[in-house]
Amino acid sequence: MYKCFSYTLIILSAFYYSCIDNAVDSNDKRITIFPIPPLYFDNLAWHPTSNWIAVLHSDSIDLNNDGISDTSFSGIWLINAETGQKKSFLDYSPSWHAWSKDGHKLAMVIRSQIYTINIPGIDPVVIDTASLIQLTFEGGNFFPSFSPDGDWIVYDSNIDSPTYDIWKMQSNGSGKEKIRDTIDWGGGRIPDWSPNDNMIVYQTFFEGTQAA
Repeated sequence: MYKCFSYTLIILSAFYYSCIDNAVDSNDKRITIFPIPPLYFDNLAWHPTSNWIAVLHSDSIDLNNDGISDTSFSGIWLINAETGQKKSFLDYSPSWHAWSKDGHKLAMVIRSQIYTINIPGIDPVVIDTASLIQLTFEGGNFFPSFSPDGDWIVYDSNIDSPTYDIWKMQSNGSGKEKIRDTIDWGGGRIPDWSPNDNMIVYQTFFEGTQAA
């Protein structure tokens, strides 16, 4: 049984200039670009309870509770928003992750494809490792966002297109459908579902201009 949706896609235009400060050598006017250090914590995503934040992080952990950190864990960690306590969570290193609205499922982008995994509990952590499923298989697929009811995922993809377009699929990977062809707009990226379930906001690029 399929649901019919009417979508309103919001585009907010904004012109911008580069805000990177670079050092200039006064003798030869060469611009020196300083490297940006890697982020210690990356890809932050609030759990719907607002008590925990999922982050991409690498650190050492104590496996046998003897007070000695004896191994390194690189992947998704959870940070307590009130105490700052952090604990290892999932040993994946996705380029993006997003919670379902009930907090019982996590969408991840691994090697340009979208996966989901069920998380029955967060405190204490309960992970259904057998539920890990790959939802996309072709092209590049990024920035998944769950619908409020958790039945759908909106994302961007470059399947059959020179640019990225806005797609949706059911949370089990079926019913893939392009809902916004943005090729004439320079591509559409990073879609996000509104809490009232009837709008999707996304970012698009024009020459010399970025709109969201």
